[in-house]
Formats: sequence, structure tokens, C-alpha cells
Amino acid sequence: MLNVLLEDDDDDDDPRWRLLILEDTGELLTLDARQKSGQGLSRLLNVVDGLIGQGLRVLVLVTTNEQFGSLHPAVTRPGRCVSEIEFGPFPPDEADAWLESQGRSGDGTARTLASLFGKDDDAASSRSERRPVGFTQ
Repeated sequence: MLNVLLEDDDDDDDPRWRLLILEDTGELLTLDARQKSGQGLSRLLNVVDGLIGQGLRVLVLVTTNEQFGSLHPAVTRPGRCVSEIEFGPFPPDEADAWLESQGRSGDGTARTLASLFGKDDDAASSRSERRPVGFTQ
């Protein structure tokens, strides 16, 4: 990752911006990030806008399932966090329209993007019917 961030551009007159995507990084961003992941938060902040990051043309896109209010203030402060975008479920009419465009039937419920791309329409209901895994009596 460091090689990508520090790579020289071929055209020095107009250096390109790079997009660094960090997926599912909740443990780096929470209020107790230092206890959970050590120096991960500090390293991320150095790349974003610390001394290391000052000369880099890098935008960092971070995804997490954590609530915005539970994130460390060093991450969410104005000037560092450009935008907070929450991806909620699609409304029932949009979800059904997309499912029907894919040759599947909708059921009038709101759906997340992951559930729309799921292969099994009954995945949620079949989970509750599965046998438990592990040690049982």
C-alpha cells in the first residue's frame, strides 16, 4: 500500500490523485481505537493529513458499520471528514423494481444492496430454520 501511495506520477506537471479505500475499518475509528488496534488510528491520520500526508495527493474512503456518533472525534472533526454518507435500505418500490428487472419477484419490503444481490430470495427466512453449528446437547 505504501508503494502505491508514494509512487511517482509520470506527468509531474499534473500529478494524479489516488483513492485509497479502507473497507470495514470500524476498529480503527471508534473511541477506543487505541486499545483495540494500537497505533492504527494514528497511522491513518498521518497518511490523511499529518506530516506524512501533506505531500500526498490521496483521498481516503473509509467504510464501516459503526454509527457516526461512535467514531473517534479525531476522525470526524470538520476539515478531516469531508462527508458522512449512510447507505440505508432501498425503499420497497425501488427494491421490487430492481428485483423485477433481474427476473426475480419482489415482496414489498425494503432491502439492502447486499440482499438485492443475494441469490436466495428466502435467505433471511432460511437462516432461522438452519440447524445450529457447534457443540449441542
